[in-house]
Amino acid sequence: MKDNIFSSTSTSSGSRRRQLARACRKHGLLIQPAAMAELLTKMEHQQGGNLDIDGLLRTLAVTLSQTKSGPKLITVPLLLGAMEDLLGQPNTESSPPVTSRSIDRSKAHSVQPMTLVSSSRHENLKTTGGAAAVVATVTPTKSWRSVSAFETPKLVYDAMRQQFRYDRNPSNSLMGTAKDLIEMRTQRYDLIRQRVVRHRHKNQLKPIMTIDRLLGSNTTPSSLSVDHVLLGILRRSTSSIVTGCFLELEDMTGSIPLNISLRTGGDHDDRSHEQSTKTKVDPDGIYMDGSVVLVYGSYLENGTFICRKITFPPLEKANDTKQHLPPSPFARDMSLGMPNPTQGLGPVIFCLGGLKLDDTDCLDEIKRAMEKMKAGAFQSILVLFGDFRTDTLKLSSALEEIARVINDAALPKHHSVLLVPGPRDVAPNACWPLPPLDRHCIPLSLREMDNVRMCSNPCRLELESGYSVVLLRKDLVRESAQNQILAVTKECSTSNTTPPPMDRRILHHMLSQGHIMPASASTTIHPIYWNFDHAMRLTPLPDLMIVGLDPDHTEDGLEFVRAGCRVLVPPSRENFDNLLQVKILDENHVEVSMGSEEDEDEEEED
Repeated sequence: MKDNIFSSTSTSSGSRRRQLARACRKHGLLIQPAAMAELLTKMEHQQGGNLDIDGLLRTLAVTLSQTKSGPKLITVPLLLGAMEDLLGQPNTESSPPVTSRSIDRSKAHSVQPMTLVSSSRHENLKTTGGAAAVVATVTPTKSWRSVSAFETPKLVYDAMRQQFRYDRNPSNSLMGTAKDLIEMRTQRYDLIRQRVVRHRHKNQLKPIMTIDRLLGSNTTPSSLSVDHVLLGILRRSTSSIVTGCFLELEDMTGSIPLNISLRTGGDHDDRSHEQSTKTKVDPDGIYMDGSVVLVYGSYLENGTFICRKITFPPLEKANDTKQHLPPSPFARDMSLGMPNPTQGLGPVIFCLGGLKLDDTDCLDEIKRAMEKMKAGAFQSILVLFGDFRTDTLKLSSALEEIARVINDAALPKHHSVLLVPGPRDVAPNACWPLPPLDRHCIPLSLREMDNVRMCSNPCRLELESGYSVVLLRKDLVRESAQNQILAVTKECSTSNTTPPPMDRRILHHMLSQGHIMPASASTTIHPIYWNFDHAMRLTPLPDLMIVGLDPDHTEDGLEFVRAGCRVLVPPSRENFDNLLQVKILDENHVEVSMGSEEDEDEEEED
């Protein structure tokens, strides 16, 4: 294309404009008049010799297909960025320079993906784009970055196009609308459904059925022998007096009462044999109002569903999930800034939970953690989980104690301290995700420290190597126990074994739901910012999660691995021997030590 109509100097301006518009439509693009004039000016300057119009339009088509679902419109900032990458030089011929404040959000996320640089590297980095190379001098920074919950990219499943995309223009308002609430609930269900569909297709299992199709099917005595598989949201039934069922299953098409029998073999009643079928329940998780579950059974003519088995959605490894997702906005070139293999994939992470900052033993433990950080040669991170306030210390006083300890330790700047607020540090009924600590509560001595960061709850760490870490502080044990609606015993377990401890069941439930809230599809338990619910989703699963659970229920800490996701819970011993230390060796091996333990755990469990 570049060697005919666009290179002809005799072609009139109007003709070139029409030909360029047709070329854009060929790639499914629209172009702003200002962007059209800018491109024509560039073509005249280049005389069509060095400007590959077809390659430029292909690049713009790919960029816009990943950034928005509406019309693919070429704007001036997006065009300038693409031409700069294609030609390998800044475009300052006919337009003013594009500053960081005027860059289009789609360009910022897709044309120039984030690249993290190790603090030990001081060379120029070359990034190829199009036909030429752009050489840029990058200021050395840390080999990781923290991502606030309010900056997390929003993964969306488009049911009409049956594809995933990242929403580049999400709403920044905390006050959501009814449409945002519906979208939040729909996205939660759709993300799990797609994972289940992939799993059942891969293993050649019977496809799941929607509730509206089930209700429209014929019910005959022979239909009792036909097993159906439903995927839906577990709810308390609002018509239990009429149907005799205290639970119901709901999906995006309807709801149906569940006939569940958890009776032991010696129990008898007057119900029919079919209606008294014993239900087997997956013991690995915990069942709450709003949990998404798989239900196996048959449909009765009285409008109820006999449950023979109830399980949680299967887990999926992150690498398998990413095959079906577009490139992450935080994707980085793996050839740039790779850490030294002898130092692992990233900084050493130290973590402390169950803090009591009015106790000198707790302050001494923080000092010991910082001494270990200073003894290491590589970057390290100290994560302090709230609640920081105590019965005798208000929040500002507690933070002053932390500032004093950091100042006394003289922590070098290549080490960092992250403060993740607890529920009591914000408000008892605060909306999730929790924002960073308010600036007015932070003492000046702590604000002036460059290596101290106030994080949201949850927050994410994106390592230079591509390794992802999620930090969470939440009283999940208490909240889950309060909202449990279906108890599991050894007799009704699918494995005929005693259910695992509560903390392990909660963590498995969290991974299976792909969400950090106890009841991921219910908004009655915790208030949520509807526009930022995506910040609490776990699709794809992170490589590592460090979760600060209720201090009263996690005395010895916990390590839990499922589907390649390693979940660590720091201990909360009364003697303050609670330091959790994590060194990431590679994607499958992590050295973990809790408290004074000397053994290093490198076990991997699927």
